[in-house]
Amino acid sequence: MNLPLISNSWLVIVWFGLLGLCMGSFVNVVSHRLPIIRKLGPNEDGNQLQKLVEKHGKYTLSYPRSLCPCCDTKIKTHHNIPLLGWLLLRGRCNACGSSISIKYPVTELLFGAAFAGYVAFEGVWLAGLISLPMMAIAYCLLVIRLQTKRVVGPLALAYVVAFVAQVTLTQFGYSAYSRSEEHTSELQSPCGSR
Repeated sequence: MNLPLISNSWLVIVWFGLLGLCMGSFVNVVSHRLPIIRKLGPNEDGNQLQKLVEKHGKYTLSYPRSLCPCCDTKIKTHHNIPLLGWLLLRGRCNACGSSISIKYPVTELLFGAAFAGYVAFEGVWLAGLISLPMMAIAYCLLVIRLQTKRVVGPLALAYVVAFVAQVTLTQFGYSAYSRSEEHTSELQSPCGSR
């Protein structure tokens, strides 16, 4: 589906921007928690994971809720809204006042802008939309690699599977690129030239 054909295409772009903010928030969680869960890098001995499991009962990507790293206070739901929560708190914990790293809202803003920009330039095509989670997976792979000097196998496999799906869908015409190649070849057809 070509974006210019959708009425109110700016709503679609804004929606994908908001989706990107949420994806950026999730990427922050994955980049922080996955090395602990998989015992990578400085967490190889498993002590950090053991402490967190003893403290919270379990430790996964979704549990426990986000906490202040200084005072361990649960972050309230309305303070956990991507980008907006950080701005409302002025980059500080609501409970103890300690600084919250700027990397969290920057990552969220990066993904919000990337998702909105991608849809604005490429439109809404099935093969192209696979690029959006691929961006998130690639970011997680890069950040975790820089932190731990290790590659997380399941993330790498997910990236390869998404890439293969994207190439396959493009070959079957579910991409802006497959459409533009057909159109370009029609324009350059030797039948119309002398």
